[in-house]
Amino acid sequence: MLSRLFHVIGRALSIIWRALRTTLALIGLGVVIWFIALGIILSQHGDSFEELFAGVQTEPTEIAEDSVLVLRIEGRLVDHLDQQDQLIQALSEITDDTSSSGDTPAQSLIVALDRAATDDRIQGAVLELSYFAGGYPALLDEVADALLRFRAQGKQVLAYGDSLNQSAYFLAAHADRVVIDPMGSVIFAGYGAHRLFFADTIERLRLTTHAFVAGNYKSAPEQFTHTAMSENAKQAAQRWSGHLWAGWKQRVGAQMDLSPDDLQNYADHPDQQMLRAGGDSAIAALQNGLVHATVALHGTSNQALVELFDEQFGSPEGAEGDTMADTDTSAEGDTMADSDTSTESDTMADTDVSTEGDMIADSDMGTESEVMTESDMSAESDEACACKRQISWNRYFRATGGFAGKEKAKDDAEADVESVAVLFARGTVSGTDEGGAFDAWRVADQVRSLNERDEPPAVILLRLDTPGGSVYASEILRRALVHSEVPVLVSIGGLGASGGYYIATGADRILAAKGSITGSIGVFAVLFTAEGATNWLGANYDGTGTSDMSGTGTPFTALHPRIGAVFTSSVENTYQNFKQLVADSRNLSLDDTESLASGQVWTGGEAIERGLLDGLGSFGGAVTEAAGMVGLDEGQYRLEIVEPEQELLDEILRLLPLLNGQSLLKSSLGRLLPYLEHPDPQHLYMECLDCELSFGATGLSAEALGKLPLPFAL
Repeated sequence: MLSRLFHVIGRALSIIWRALRTTLALIGLGVVIWFIALGIILSQHGDSFEELFAGVQTEPTEIAEDSVLVLRIEGRLVDHLDQQDQLIQALSEITDDTSSSGDTPAQSLIVALDRAATDDRIQGAVLELSYFAGGYPALLDEVADALLRFRAQGKQVLAYGDSLNQSAYFLAAHADRVVIDPMGSVIFAGYGAHRLFFADTIERLRLTTHAFVAGNYKSAPEQFTHTAMSENAKQAAQRWSGHLWAGWKQRVGAQMDLSPDDLQNYADHPDQQMLRAGGDSAIAALQNGLVHATVALHGTSNQALVELFDEQFGSPEGAEGDTMADTDTSAEGDTMADSDTSTESDTMADTDVSTEGDMIADSDMGTESEVMTESDMSAESDEACACKRQISWNRYFRATGGFAGKEKAKDDAEADVESVAVLFARGTVSGTDEGGAFDAWRVADQVRSLNERDEPPAVILLRLDTPGGSVYASEILRRALVHSEVPVLVSIGGLGASGGYYIATGADRILAAKGSITGSIGVFAVLFTAEGATNWLGANYDGTGTSDMSGTGTPFTALHPRIGAVFTSSVENTYQNFKQLVADSRNLSLDDTESLASGQVWTGGEAIERGLLDGLGSFGGAVTEAAGMVGLDEGQYRLEIVEPEQELLDEILRLLPLLNGQSLLKSSLGRLLPYLEHPDPQHLYMECLDCELSFGATGLSAEALGKLPLPFAL
């Protein structure tokens, strides 16, 4: 009885404390605004994520005939949204704010595309790529494959962007038609591994770096010990990034009828391309066959995008004036001035303006009176075709039943189907879900909880997207996989290297995509001491103790040689254990494992050839493979996305710093000094910092860059 009473009291105090924290946080951001918003959300949508998302769409979404699916891709392309981004997306939809919804979840997008491919109500799709920051090659390949499957069903795809960076252009190339703004550009410069080096900075601060490394190619500590990338690291990065770049050129070239040499020349000599185009980057893209047209799109609403789709491909009614090209001119260097009209008077240049400076937007419009501002569009009659026919991909995804699908969900209620449980783990392996990391203990608890259910899932699929991190945290999650009585398949997404691959060795099977980044089998430790700064300040650290090592674990004195010996031994021992785990799980000899280790990074295509993987496959392929492991065919299982248990109010508290820039700063510093942000108990790490690709020139606006954590704003 008393324990129950204490539980109730404790729960009440917890609620009061959370309310107090909320109040304090809201003061700096506008108490009135947030209390109103929070009250509306909680009153209408409950206090949990399940209730919130169930309440986002209170009435069924109507999908009109000849609808166009709007694929607005923003931020980074990730496998699955974390809860903060899910909350941002839900809030934006509740308030009808389509300006931003954080990152874009690739797997949800792919499901929507595949479902729409066979939906007779969907005429085609528009890719809106103006604010796409980028993604790893493996995820780009998956989305590109989905676009091709969509087109294979006879449906057309239009790609549009103010400007297109390397990742955006890769996806755009898989559309039927690529359009950019007349003031836009296409920019790509290949793949690479770049980071800042702080050896001189650390010296100027009078700090001393102590790095202990196992693996000749394990270059992560170099940013603290070198002023530039070592030759070993350069050679290794050039090899695997070269494989990825060759794949990029091959796929883009095949879709755009360009040779790899054409694409390489454009990347290597942007100055020559611009000179040839008279300094106009959009014309440079046209001259090189990278885009089909340039159009001054007036507004970025979904309706405006659908109208552009109709202009490029023709409206479903075959209305007069339908056009297929704005800029397909025969003379080299001709610009698009919406040139498909027969007389000069019918053609409107992009610089024509209507009253009050409104720019003419759509190329087929015969008179200025037909040009609408975005506010005009929102007030247009419901009879307008484009207004009723547009549907965002995420609304379509939910309207058709999410991952399960409406019809599948109905069948599941009537039939005995097994569950394929999916866990997503993205970011640095750590003991927290903050600062670009994921909590390995939380994911391990999820694995155990799935095993302890009265009716556990048939199989667990762990989707990894991580460069690694803490050795101890990685071991905690690996153990959970090893001891799982439910079979486990690990699917490596864009990145599953070092500690990520260490975790994967605990699974029954490991899959990755050809463009995934994996390997980096090695270990390191980094310590900093400040004896130089202490001496400069005139301070002296002294005392007494009961052993020779008493007082040696301090940053105020030089590192004791015995402490250095301890770390050297510990790093080497952990490295040997890592190699043994790989050898045992992959049925390799230690000698063979050593030839694959030493911190060497491999693409998925290279890893499968070397025996580090059981197979190649996308996320969808991994789902099929996982079901096949337990003898389940299509129709005999359902996909269950397992989300972390987290109360909505706590997530709102975590979301608030995003609004004042604190999260960006914390994320940036966390990646700059990951060993301080996410400390391992023994200061041992298995992480691949070089694996965090730089995606070439981005061509993003300052507004778009401001949304991104530092490693992706390259």
